[in-house]
Amino acid sequence: MRHENIHPSFVSSVLRLLSSVIFATVVKAQPAISNVYPNGTNMFQPSATLSFTASSPAGVTNATVALTVTSLYKGTSFLKNLTASSGLTITGPSTSLSVSAVLTSNTLYSAVIQIRDANGATASRTVTFDTINPSFTWEAEDWDFTSNGVPNLYIDNPQTNAYRNLDTTVEGSNNNGPGQYRPSVPGPSTETTGSPETTSSQRLQYIGTGMTITMWGGLMGTSSRNIRDTTPAGTYNLFARAAGGNGARTESADITVVSGAASIGGSGPYKFGVLGRGWQNYDFMPVTDSGGNLIQITFDGNPSTLRAQQNQASDNMNFFMLMPLNTNEPVTTVTITNLYPDGAFQFQATNQLAFTATSTAGGINPGGVTVQLSGTNLLTGQGSVTNLTTGNGLVITGTSTSISVTAPVDQQHDLYRFHPGQRCEWNSGQRDCVLRHD
Repeated sequence: MRHENIHPSFVSSVLRLLSSVIFATVVKAQPAISNVYPNGTNMFQPSATLSFTASSPAGVTNATVALTVTSLYKGTSFLKNLTASSGLTITGPSTSLSVSAVLTSNTLYSAVIQIRDANGATASRTVTFDTINPSFTWEAEDWDFTSNGVPNLYIDNPQTNAYRNLDTTVEGSNNNGPGQYRPSVPGPSTETTGSPETTSSQRLQYIGTGMTITMWGGLMGTSSRNIRDTTPAGTYNLFARAAGGNGARTESADITVVSGAASIGGSGPYKFGVLGRGWQNYDFMPVTDSGGNLIQITFDGNPSTLRAQQNQASDNMNFFMLMPLNTNEPVTTVTITNLYPDGAFQFQATNQLAFTATSTAGGINPGGVTVQLSGTNLLTGQGSVTNLTTGNGLVITGTSTSISVTAPVDQQHDLYRFHPGQRCEWNSGQRDCVLRHD
């Protein structure tokens, strides 16, 4: 067997090469965002803080959170840009930072988390979640049943899927669909709920249990159902988890008390609508009185029967929930107008975004104005999210009661999604005041 001597310089070169590869691997290690909570894996994640870990072998030098905050009670929405100096609490070594931000209870959130390390590498993660903690929930499809000819029976505080295959006590029906959960003749349609309600918006009692999420569908009017339970004593606001596929409705169904000591303040009809974003795109819809105020419904702790009567219909109802009264919801006085580009039509070529913000109460602080600009390059498909303030792109002029705001945008080939730090009301037909333009 032939043996050849390997020159020491060759060995040294190989070792240097391996060392450089290992070193390069370490240097190129990317920053990471982990341990996010609330994380949106299920509905109802009440938490006083949003927390996550920001890590990088090179050390994390910057962390920001663009937090879109939507009130459950009013439907108003606004944007908060959180940084280390404004809203974020950051502790720990730079290679593994613990980051947190204060949250408000019974609120809907979307958070865009972005971090950067000492090498300039970045990481981002978007989570959508809520901090809702209902006082009581019941399924829309768990209405009274009939057994052996005896009507108006109910299961007090039923477990998941407890009403499956039980016959309906008929008050009125349109029989407009299948009976996947309960017989539809007699009875209205009950169908298995689809995505995203069965994926990102599941409740814990359905996850991993094999139980199906079902809903009561009402395409046409005249259908009504009595739903009875023993609810905890107290006074609450009432919400329906509902969707619609035939456009927005202001009075999909009316709610009335037909038996028991429950009472509703204000004047009727007591109604809820749908935003009409699609048959499986559900929203929390408040039940309101004739003046548009959230109803206050009072229970004494004994069984009461509520009736849901289809009116404009075109809705899918998943469940109802009682919430603690919120009588101190802040009302904004800020109005945004003169927005351009406004997405009213395609091809609005411009090199800047502009709008006016006014407030009858005054007190507009330019330092508190934030614009979240999501851009997608039409040629490359590459997207980016930029949070603009007076420190990095917004130009603001005017007084505390009326300001003019401009921001630079790429005039070539970009599609944008613009979210101003503003609030929108329920009766505007919008939930988050997002405008799209190109």
